[in-house]
Amino acid sequence: MSKTVRKQLLGTIKTLKKALDEVARSIFSAQENIVLLKDCQHLVEVVKHRIETLCGKNLSVIAELEKCKELFCVAEQEQEQEHDVSSICRNILQQIDEVEKAFEQDFPDKLEVVFLPYKASMWDSLESVWMAARDDENCEAYVVPIPYYDKNPDETLGEMHYEGELYPDYVPVTGFWEYDLELHHPDVVYIHNGYDQYNVITSVDPRFFTKKLKRNTECLVYIPYFVLNEINPDDKAMVKSVENFCNISGIVSADKVIVQSEKMREVYISNLLNFYGVTPENHKMLEEKVLGLGSPKLDKVRTTTRETVDVPSEWNKLMYKPNGERKKVVFYNNGLGALLQYNEKVLEKIQSVIALFYEKKDEVTLLWRPHPHLRRTIECMRPELGKKYCKIVEDYKNLGWGIYDDTADINRAIANSDVYYGDHSSVIELFKEAGKQVMIQSPNLFKENERYTLSSECVCDTGKYLWSFHVDFNALFKIDKKDCIPQFVGSIPNEPILQERLYTDILECNGKIYMCPFYAEEIAEYDLSKKTFRKIPFRNAGDYKIKCFKAIAIGTSVYFIPYFYPFVICYETEEEKISYIDICVDNVENTNLCMQTGYFMCYEVYEEKLILPFAFTDSVVVINTKTNKSFIVEKIGNSQGFVGICAVEDNFYLGTSDGKIVKSKLFLENSSSQYLEFPDNNEISNGLYPITRIEDNIYIFPHAGGEAFKLDTKADKIEKMEIVNSEFLKNGFWRTITSISTDDVNVYFFIGNSDYLLCCDKQFKNKKYNKLFMTEKDAEYILKIINDNIQINRVFNESSCISISDLINHIELSEQKDGKKQIGRVINETINKTINKKGLK
Repeated sequence: MSKTVRKQLLGTIKTLKKALDEVARSIFSAQENIVLLKDCQHLVEVVKHRIETLCGKNLSVIAELEKCKELFCVAEQEQEQEHDVSSICRNILQQIDEVEKAFEQDFPDKLEVVFLPYKASMWDSLESVWMAARDDENCEAYVVPIPYYDKNPDETLGEMHYEGELYPDYVPVTGFWEYDLELHHPDVVYIHNGYDQYNVITSVDPRFFTKKLKRNTECLVYIPYFVLNEINPDDKAMVKSVENFCNISGIVSADKVIVQSEKMREVYISNLLNFYGVTPENHKMLEEKVLGLGSPKLDKVRTTTRETVDVPSEWNKLMYKPNGERKKVVFYNNGLGALLQYNEKVLEKIQSVIALFYEKKDEVTLLWRPHPHLRRTIECMRPELGKKYCKIVEDYKNLGWGIYDDTADINRAIANSDVYYGDHSSVIELFKEAGKQVMIQSPNLFKENERYTLSSECVCDTGKYLWSFHVDFNALFKIDKKDCIPQFVGSIPNEPILQERLYTDILECNGKIYMCPFYAEEIAEYDLSKKTFRKIPFRNAGDYKIKCFKAIAIGTSVYFIPYFYPFVICYETEEEKISYIDICVDNVENTNLCMQTGYFMCYEVYEEKLILPFAFTDSVVVINTKTNKSFIVEKIGNSQGFVGICAVEDNFYLGTSDGKIVKSKLFLENSSSQYLEFPDNNEISNGLYPITRIEDNIYIFPHAGGEAFKLDTKADKIEKMEIVNSEFLKNGFWRTITSISTDDVNVYFFIGNSDYLLCCDKQFKNKKYNKLFMTEKDAEYILKIINDNIQINRVFNESSCISISDLINHIELSEQKDGKKQIGRVINETINKTINKKGLK
């Protein structure tokens, strides 16, 4: 029985004593006393009925209440005959004392705590807290799995699911139809789904939305069913990137929110302050509300080992060789984000992975465990892929050479696996906690025999050579234009080897190559004559994690364009001097979205001005390159933001983030902007990136489209053209132009997420697709670098130079150590404080 209900019932019993005292002292008339005695009988019946409904009839307090009710009835009869009832009242008072004693014996003063999981596979996000409550003599704990529904495409509720039978045997489950929340009014309710009606794939039963739960408990506690990658709370951009996890209805409704760490607590508080409003009162409230006590999911993965779980015999047959030696086991996971981004290519990738592991099945076991909502997401949001996906799954299961795990117990799968392979997922954090390695798969790599190629998103031209930096690890290459064979130049000192996107742009200035740092800590310089590397440090900017995206050389100065950083960095190459230009980011609208997604994605130089359009707000920053002073030009064409810009005379053509072309007289006051129409009323829903000027025309490249467009700036007419031909697209490459370079004769395109360089003349008539294979010597050297570093790193990105086969060759059979739980203190540190504050003790 909850403290709230207990306090209510004891209060009612004490009310009986007060009423009897008034009857015994003959304060009222006989008739008034009769009414009062009838009311007392009714109250006894109310208390009795409430207890019987909650706990049954076979209780001592029920028998004592029956005696009490009989005595009230006798007192009423005596009063009706106008007899003295004082002695009977004394007897009733003694009986009420017996009721109180029986009540105390039957219902000790305990917290009633109820856990409301919805999916059994997510029970691990609550289990260690439940165990602490179960083992606490001052708690009475219930596990009440609640139903949930698939959502139809029109957002209505579809099929209902209830998974109460899927919980571990040691978890006593109470049916949601048996546990009346309003009647029980538990002291504490724990939930792990706080999305209510706002999840587009599933919804918990509306009876259990958080606002309704809040009315029926003294303390609603939300613990996320996932673990996020740890974030530096001082990095504003990264904090903003998880905003959607923080500002959900369940968190707003909850009295307490338990997150995985103290750092993540700061992240949640920062995002919630933006939601509630930054005031001292709100900050104090959130400091009390959000607690970084740890995640039960991490408790579970720490304490689950192969020795502590029941492994199906079918698994053991597949995980061990005939001689009893254990194979290496790879946990393969497919997430929802990759499916929604890459569509059918995800299915092609799954097929290629299954084929690869089939060849390795004598040495390695594939344990395939897709996201529990993957099939439902396909049915709801990508129905055209449903039949193909189901056939892949059924064929894999029927052949029986690998494990397919769709059970509720993910921790059993983690304990029996040696390495994680798959999409970005919260499961990665669990593998990291278990001390096991992780490889994040690339959706664009299908054939392992096409190895050691250069994949890049940046290129610059120095005449004989193109220079480029590998997108997946620390390696600078030069590409001879004659044969398009990349040559390894070297790695940047004091930067990690196996790190994606260390540098996202590259250029030549004053006889040196400069690399624009994204995940790298400093600017990198390569001296073309001395063939040496040098690092150029620059200052931190308080709350910002340094990230630049593009760079441009103007004279002997290099300007590094910020992605998440409040300054443009200007480096004077002759004086070797660095300066910082304020981009006035706090003075423009919609900067919160820029903080989440990046400030700038393009630039243009016009009459000694560096022009930087914001990516997600209708303004541009203009920097005078003579004085390095900046100012803001606002309200350019009612756009949501810009991803491309080209200047032709005094006209500016801007590609917008929502897929339009705006023509504007940027520096003329009161000038109007004009939207240019695409042929055949084309709508470029994925945005335009990049746009570039080649001689008198502007070329426009949709972010993920197979087509391109040419803009004739004299006629302001856009026509469709083919850049990447259809035969090339059939190879399955994601169709994005990531980098463009031109010389006097040719145009060079890096095709995003592939290892192809497209070379064509400026009329786009003669095209040559060059797959950028390294030389055998360079490939051997790169392999050695990878082998030297593969044991050091815990998380890798799959690339043309490091595949799952490489990782399998290096991993050792894992032996997970039993760890200690940290979450049990939740009960004492959060719940008791709340109960005390509300006066229930």
